[in-house]
Amino acid sequence: MPASRLSRLASGAAGLALALASVIVPASTSTAATTAISTADSPQLKTWWHDNHEFNTSSPVANDKVRRSSFYDVQVATAAAPGTRYDSFAYMSIPRSGKGKIGYTKEDGAEFSASANLTMSWSSFQYSTDVWVDVSLKTGQSISSADQVKIKPSTLNFEKQLVDGDTVRVKVPYNQAGYRFSVEFDPQLYTAYNDMSGPANDAGKLTTASGGNNRAIHTEPRNSMMVFAEPAPTGAEQDRLIPTAASGSTYYPPQGQVTNLNTITEEIVYFRPGTYYMTSKYHALLPKQVKWVYLAPGAYVKGAIRFPNDTQGLYKVTGYGVLSGEQYVYEADTNNNYDHLSGASNCHSSCVKMLQFESAPGRQQHLDLQGVTINEPPYHSFVVYGDEQTFSMRVENYKQVGSWYWQTDGIELYRGSTMK
Repeated sequence: MPASRLSRLASGAAGLALALASVIVPASTSTAATTAISTADSPQLKTWWHDNHEFNTSSPVANDKVRRSSFYDVQVATAAAPGTRYDSFAYMSIPRSGKGKIGYTKEDGAEFSASANLTMSWSSFQYSTDVWVDVSLKTGQSISSADQVKIKPSTLNFEKQLVDGDTVRVKVPYNQAGYRFSVEFDPQLYTAYNDMSGPANDAGKLTTASGGNNRAIHTEPRNSMMVFAEPAPTGAEQDRLIPTAASGSTYYPPQGQVTNLNTITEEIVYFRPGTYYMTSKYHALLPKQVKWVYLAPGAYVKGAIRFPNDTQGLYKVTGYGVLSGEQYVYEADTNNNYDHLSGASNCHSSCVKMLQFESAPGRQQHLDLQGVTINEPPYHSFVVYGDEQTFSMRVENYKQVGSWYWQTDGIELYRGSTMK
């Protein structure tokens, strides 16, 4: 599904637009890059940062780098101490991760997004008390009133304050379910039009040009900014969502290249805060004993994960880290050296999926999927093969961003499943 049509994605908040990007060049990133960074790590508030970030709006970032937003900065303070603000890393996604079309020429759904230089930024933090979130626009555009910034969905009705000409302060009350919302600056809004050039059942292509027979389709930010305020696990939730020594044997991948997960002997894969990459020619086919993958807050994992065996009664994928498919080409075919889909392959069976599971016929299995952010899937973001009637899921605070390509829809839910 093309990103221009995504409006149903971030973590079950219906109606959130996957707002897109801008041709406006950020006014400056050098000052922000050299300012001392302060993060929070308390039961009330936890934020994180990546010192190995890269400002880049046009091409792939280095293997060991994380793309930082060129358009937004985010800081968070507790309502009890509003003057003490902590930095919260603002990630960014660009169409095709700046790779262009590698190994194919046909349309992939990202044409409009790429031609209009669209981007999406987001920032995540954990909290257990009311907080103030400062979002700053770094394009050089200015606002004169907090009313020039919209919070979507608008039913949240969060309190807003104007800090200065490029920063709005938003009060986010504590909620056991957290909040996921879009911050939309009026100067960033643009309108996309359908040129009505196609047949009746396919009206045409998107364009930013108005006039003529072009029909307005939607108005949203060129550079979107999403904020994910996540509830900190407490009590029994901690044991369910965060592995401990009692949870089983645990493998901690070292930061950097990770291409050995198919041979580990442990039951749990625990990604600590840091940056990991599987390269464009590998994704994790986990051994049958692996039952849990945990992505800690601040973990950024470039790769994809497959549980190829159906022996586990309970699978877990939890944590507030990011699993990013940015290094893969569109429809990366495992039967074709991870290059674009070969004509002899069936993509549904052989292409990389961000999360893939197997379900045993006639035997009830379960999945706990909590907190994870999926970024830039190269094909389906989530699939279960086998007996869909006996695979129940508990999904909480799942997010998906940067779904620029066709066929990058969200997760599926099966009999007996819940999602919130």
